[in-house]
Amino acid sequence: MELKAIVMYRGALAQYQITQEHEGIFQAHLTRYDGKVDHLPPYKLTLIRGAYKWTGNSEDPLLVESIGKVIDKKLRTGGLLRRAGDSREENRDSDSLRKGNG
Repeated sequence: MELKAIVMYRGALAQYQITQEHEGIFQAHLTRYDGKVDHLPPYKLTLIRGAYKWTGNSEDPLLVESIGKVIDKKLRTGGLLRRAGDSREENRDSDSLRKGNG
């Protein structure tokens, strides 16, 4: 499952599609921007959840932090799922099937 994040960027709304790549590492792809074409936000961002703050490959730390807050909220409420194959539960179920226990 993917997550949509809508944040402000230079006074206009920007919408990003978020996917989790690994534990604490996320990719964000711009899907919509309602601002001026000459002020487009970054099309693709990599965001990393640190111990105290979000970091990313953007020169705009406010944008990274804004998207990170949306991700944090979804993680707290259980609204963001991991990629297929990353879940321990899926791995446990796969092991059971291979052993004939499923």
